[in-house]
Amino acid sequence: MLKTCAAEVCHTSSRGRVVVERIAAVLVACAIVVAGSSIAVYLTATSTGISLPAGRFVFASAAVVPVAYAFAGIGHALVGWRPRVAVTAVGALAVVGYFAQQFAPLFQWPDWVNNISLYALYGTPMSKDDWSGIATLVGIGTVGTAVAVAAMRRRDVGR
Repeated sequence: MLKTCAAEVCHTSSRGRVVVERIAAVLVACAIVVAGSSIAVYLTATSTGISLPAGRFVFASAAVVPVAYAFAGIGHALVGWRPRVAVTAVGALAVVGYFAQQFAPLFQWPDWVNNISLYALYGTPMSKDDWSGIATLVGIGTVGTAVAVAAMRRRDVGR
């Protein structure tokens, strides 16, 4: 149990609950950033005469949140296993995934190189539906969250 005290009031929370709350905070923050930036993009596009299909644009914007969920799940699972390695490993996963997706077509690398990226699961929601990729991202996030909760429960004193 974690004990936090503020203003003479003490609360205890299980570490598993803290993991879920932190992942929820990541998702809320991501949703706020995506909403703000999407509104700015939509207003800019329409003011310059670029036509965006509203339904597709909203879906493409919302589909960014599962990407963040997958990274949050992986990151929190790594924290439960090796806390000091987690930030570096998730950063490396993000950077390698990004560059693999950028360089694979440029250098005509095999498709599997492009597909090692979590970003590849996002797909191209402005032009076609790819529910399997979004479902895979949600699945990765869910499994990562479950692993993180289990790992943190192991660390709780008295359990």
